[in-house]
Amino acid sequence: MDDNSLHTHTARESCTGLDLDIGVGPGFDFDDRVVDLANKQARLSGLIDRWWDDLSVRQLAEILTIHGRSGVRLGELLGKRRGLGCVGEDPICIDDVIGDLNDKLGRLSRYIDERWPELDSENIKPWSRLVTAYSQNAVRLGQLMGAGRALREEWCYDEEDAALDAALDQLSEEWGIEL
Repeated sequence: MDDNSLHTHTARESCTGLDLDIGVGPGFDFDDRVVDLANKQARLSGLIDRWWDDLSVRQLAEILTIHGRSGVRLGELLGKRRGLGCVGEDPICIDDVIGDLNDKLGRLSRYIDERWPELDSENIKPWSRLVTAYSQNAVRLGQLMGAGRALREEWCYDEEDAALDAALDQLSEEWGIEL
């Protein structure tokens, strides 16, 4: 996976000009923040893939922990954007974030299983960090999957939906049938 394969989106105008009394200036776009974090997450994912075999057990645990935390934050931000009144399509696809975290968890599981025989009293601390990172990221994956389900179930009625409904109502009236 290259550094930017997950998120190459740009923010849409769906989250600009929100009337938020939270100390942000005019022109603030919440989606820009979401996209920015998603792009950083994608670059981090690419670095993990590139450096995987060169990282120590401790380093791998630390970077995978950061990767998992960042993924959950993306899910939280996508949920919050709707609460702020943003409409329209999400600026990133949460399924990409879920898939990326799941891929890293699968790779980490295989890594742990393959190297388990190397575990001894001398290196127990870094290995315990790695197993902890695995378990924490498994929980984070569950959180992301729940956020993804909630985002898919939440219907966001926007101007395009209203225009489509109006067109269907007009055709229904003209044709004398229920559409």
